[in-house]
Amino acid sequence: MRYSQLRIETGQRPSARSFARADCLPGCELARPDLVAREVSFVQAQKFRLRHIPETITLGSRNILNDPRSDMGSGRLPVHAVAHDLAHDQAQGGARREPEGIRLAQRLPDGDVPRCGPLICPDKHVPDARDALLKPAATMRCMAANAAKDATAESSPPRLREATKPDLLTIAAIAIAATVIADFIHEGLGHGGMCLATGGRPLVLSTVHFECSADTRLVAAGGTLANLIFGVLFWVVARAVKRSASWRYFFWLLMTFNLFSVGGYFLFSGIGNIGDWAAVVAGWQPAWAWRVGLAALGIVTYFFVCVPLSLRELRSFLGKDAKIRVRRARRLTVTPYLTAGLLACAAGALNPVGPLLILISAAAASFGGNSGLAWMWNLLYGPRIPSSEFQMPEIERSRGWIIAAVVLAIGFIAGLGPGVKFHSL
Repeated sequence: MRYSQLRIETGQRPSARSFARADCLPGCELARPDLVAREVSFVQAQKFRLRHIPETITLGSRNILNDPRSDMGSGRLPVHAVAHDLAHDQAQGGARREPEGIRLAQRLPDGDVPRCGPLICPDKHVPDARDALLKPAATMRCMAANAAKDATAESSPPRLREATKPDLLTIAAIAIAATVIADFIHEGLGHGGMCLATGGRPLVLSTVHFECSADTRLVAAGGTLANLIFGVLFWVVARAVKRSASWRYFFWLLMTFNLFSVGGYFLFSGIGNIGDWAAVVAGWQPAWAWRVGLAALGIVTYFFVCVPLSLRELRSFLGKDAKIRVRRARRLTVTPYLTAGLLACAAGALNPVGPLLILISAAAASFGGNSGLAWMWNLLYGPRIPSSEFQMPEIERSRGWIIAAVVLAIGFIAGLGPGVKFHSL
């Protein structure tokens, strides 16, 4: 091995006879430094080689034979290879001095080696051996902590920036898409599907009504039953979406529109004796008891089940600050409420039956049935609806949602608004 490290350990403080030799280097400090913890000296073999025979003989004869007690710490030779690791050496040698930089003293002209003082003096920085051991360990701990932090960041969605606001245009676009789908679920899949299931034949489908050749109680109840089934389904899907804020909000709106339609139709039919469930209970006696029962069922399902459930599922978009939660909830609920109502009325104005359906179907189902969106943000005041630890990222401007909303709105108003007739098929 071409290079190795040697350790120079000075012995105990030399006696006065140690000063007798003239071959000591000028200005060389002959006293052994005080024992101070964490101070170790090293030299490089490039500057000190034992192959020089005169130096070796002198070192052996002068240091070992004349003063065998020169190493007070361990009683070993003053010159030895650093074959021991630092922990072993510290246990044996006690405290050591640790200069910032060391080098071997110059050789004497006659090839002798001075015995009376240390063979090293400051020159350049030599890293502490313990630093060399501790620094990689500290680096590994930092790397592990950073890796854990990155893994946590990757496994969880980006956090909501409470100082920002969701994009209103994108919220309105998502509301348009959800309104069109929820309306088709009620009229097309609900009433139309039950019409086909009971052997009837579809006649007309519009945004505010459905006509079947066999107008039965099951056909009348089909719309609400479809809203209930799909409302629960969209609730499950919304909770499964963890990263995309716009898609989670979209499924949340679909859940809300469908479940509000269920409670709203019960309440509306019970109080006004019009609508789908008024047709379902028509002729059942006593009529007042059925109407009271429908109204009570509507109050319970709408105000005590659907609205609190919808608001709790919205918490992941609101943040944790009390004031910010209310402002964000108002933005995320009132905007789709107004959007859905205006769209339903615009399409309902073209229905083939008459203006009455605009009032009792389009306006009642949208502005009336979805009215919970207009006021439920007030429930966030106080401890009734606590904040959620899980938070979604911000709803940002989305060109895709806006384009899809424009296409769906045009088809909803111009296509389903005037009604689609099937009787000629």
